[in-house]
Amino acid sequence: MVLINSKDVAIIETKYKAHSKDIVKLVTKKLENFKILYLEYKNYSHHLALASFHINDDVKKVTT
Repeated sequence: MVLINSKDVAIIETKYKAHSKDIVKLVTKKLENFKILYLEYKNYSHHLALASFHINDDVKKVTT
């Protein structure tokens, strides 16, 4: 899911079960691909989020 306003872009990844590799992939690959594919948003502030029904303990360790 992507939310856009006049100066910000929020990229929200939704998963049933979140794993630490999902965070790494979101921060590296997906954000970089977004910046390459959507050059019109290069000067916007980028925000990332991961929404999940279940969050594994390894994810909690990575994010704190």
